[in-house]
Amino acid sequence: MNSPISSFSRNAKLFLTYALLINIVVGATNVLFGLYILKIGFSEEFYGRVVAAKTIAIGLAAIPGGFCCGRFGPAKSLMLASAIILVANILQFTFINEQLIIAGSLLSGMGYALVFVNESPFIMRNSCAENRVHLFSYNFTVTMLAYVLGNFLSGLFSDMLSSRLPEFLSMRISLLVFTFISFLSIIPVFLMNKRNAVMASSAMYPDIKQLQSSGTAAILGFTTLIGLGAGLVIPFFNIFLSYKLNLESYKVGTLMSASQFSIIIGTLIIPWAVSRLGKVNTVIICQMMSIPFLILIATPPNIYLVVFAFLMRSSLMCMAYPLTQNIAMEQVDDSARPLLSSLMKVFDNLSRGVGSFAGGYLMKNISYEFPYFITTVLYFSATLVFLFYFKTGKKYVENIM
Repeated sequence: MNSPISSFSRNAKLFLTYALLINIVVGATNVLFGLYILKIGFSEEFYGRVVAAKTIAIGLAAIPGGFCCGRFGPAKSLMLASAIILVANILQFTFINEQLIIAGSLLSGMGYALVFVNESPFIMRNSCAENRVHLFSYNFTVTMLAYVLGNFLSGLFSDMLSSRLPEFLSMRISLLVFTFISFLSIIPVFLMNKRNAVMASSAMYPDIKQLQSSGTAAILGFTTLIGLGAGLVIPFFNIFLSYKLNLESYKVGTLMSASQFSIIIGTLIIPWAVSRLGKVNTVIICQMMSIPFLILIATPPNIYLVVFAFLMRSSLMCMAYPLTQNIAMEQVDDSARPLLSSLMKVFDNLSRGVGSFAGGYLMKNISYEFPYFITTVLYFSATLVFLFYFKTGKKYVENIM
């Protein structure tokens, strides 16, 4: 039996390579940046502001990024994104200055906005109905693999350096090394077939009426609730594991790598789950099953229980992500996809920014556990929104299966 990868177009395979390289520094950042911020003398609240700045910048830059994609095409947009992310990370990881770190975070958000708004429309345009679910799943899997590599290798590399250097400096060097590895992502973009990579010219002038009649409000409401909940806890997982469970940075990196690996396994079984349950049911079941594990993470600290809950929550919740992207993109035609993708990123990242700001404040002033209970309520509410809208849309569900 042929691997699904063999059915992917050349551009699709090159895009997967790009996703691997551009996201490896995200994995490194997830493990080290929060710890680095604390080591150089800043607080959890400041780190929350840094994360909020990035996510809000992604949200604000998403719609201009969508028009940039339509005007110049994905190839030029992705190369620009790689350059912006390089400059942004140098600012964040080199200077011990609040304003420069925040400026770097804002720039990083702008760069990743260009990556994110290109992603779903590019996949839709460079795939067919038969391999689309596979390509969305593989893209998410490759992204998670990049996080695994960044998580594990950055923590390991930082710990190796810390025997000879101050801990903050070892973290800084590790972050910068992975920044330059990510900049190599421009190579697969150069190799793309530029004609096939260009969006339809009508993408610059999308049919707005499509967005008014395709369940956009339900999708954006769902996205906002998930974003708020995620912003409260996800950026602080590394700090929670390090300071609440007293884990060294390499153990934090190993655990976060394990969580990304569990996500990879989960996303690889998505096509199998969809073939038996359908896209909508798979999303609902995965999200509902993840909620008890989120609560377990916030229970009195027991490392084995937290590790188990952490791995299960990560894999179940993230299994739903590529499917929700696929479902959203299939509701509109090619001309409206960049705008819908941009709107989803706006609502997702603005809500994550608000959540991150609130999460940093709550963890500093109340407790590390409290945001997890708020996130539980938000995730449950988001799942209900998805359930009530899409489970009543029987015709839609039948058409997309």
